[in-house]
Amino acid sequence: MIYVVGLKNETNIKSIFVNEIKYFDFKCDLDDFTSIIFTSKNAIKACEINNIDLKNKKIFSIGSATSEYLKTLGLNAFYTGITAHASEFKNEILPMLKNEKCVYFKASKTVSDLDEFLANNNINITSINAYENIRLKTPLDNDFKPFAENINNDDILIFLAPSGVKDYTYFFDFFPKNIIAIGKSTQKELNKYNINSIIPAYPTLQNCLDLAKTI
Repeated sequence: MIYVVGLKNETNIKSIFVNEIKYFDFKCDLDDFTSIIFTSKNAIKACEINNIDLKNKKIFSIGSATSEYLKTLGLNAFYTGITAHASEFKNEILPMLKNEKCVYFKASKTVSDLDEFLANNNINITSINAYENIRLKTPLDNDFKPFAENINNDDILIFLAPSGVKDYTYFFDFFPKNIIAIGKSTQKELNKYNINSIIPAYPTLQNCLDLAKTI
């Protein structure tokens, strides 16, 4: 069985819920900025909820999934990250931001130092906390049964975010032998618990699922 940790119950994929997204209330006058940075779809959704008009701005998107979500809103990314990894993305966009005034909508807690890195390289950047990951009181799978009763060593876990790793380890100390991390930041978080993992060539859920089918 393949389980995805941190995926909302939007598909027929077997999922384990250990956290949920809380969107913040905030205001932002985008007339003060020339560029927007997004490193997740959740940040875009937070802007939607708060009626932030994203039109007519240069949007820097970390990867294809985020850019595709922008398209559903009638928006196009000015730049889409090549690898979709934050560690590379910050270096990719640095030369393009030299004359920009940027706003970065982000999670309240991040593994990446993107905003600090850009500020230290003399980029005019303002960070706004748009959402946070909240640990659930009780972990649930998509059948609403205790997850620990179902997992076995031959199953595969796919982790979609560092927060999913942290919250999973809060509830469970058992990992099956096959672990997939969607990207480098998530893999780095797993390494903290001495858990070996593999990552797909490009960090998308579908690529993780395709990789899982080859194991």
